[in-house]
Amino acid sequence: MKLANKFTKERAMRKNIVVKKSEPKDERYVLAIDLGTSGPKVGIVTSSGNVVACEIGEVKLKLDDNGAAEQNPDDWKRSIGSTSKSLFRKNPKLRAKISAIAVTTHWSGTV
Repeated sequence: MKLANKFTKERAMRKNIVVKKSEPKDERYVLAIDLGTSGPKVGIVTSSGNVVACEIGEVKLKLDDNGAAEQNPDDWKRSIGSTSKSLFRKNPKLRAKISAIAVTTHWSGTV
């Protein structure tokens, strides 16, 4: 999947991805939110699947001695909000062109 590959590169580079392709003036976009174990990855994607920009947030992972792993849902909420705001601050003209929101997560971990 294009989006997952872009986010993997983003995590390694810790830079904002901007795909410099000319998009039609009336292009609509999807706000894509991936809730991964280390934090949310939020991207703006064209209807044809091109990642225009993305940001990565962080959420603390709490591990106990029994092997359990937990995250605080409030931390997810804050990180999704701040990561999305940062993305739109850097791409203000695209905010009004968002026509859908897609959210994914690791198998059954979402509360």
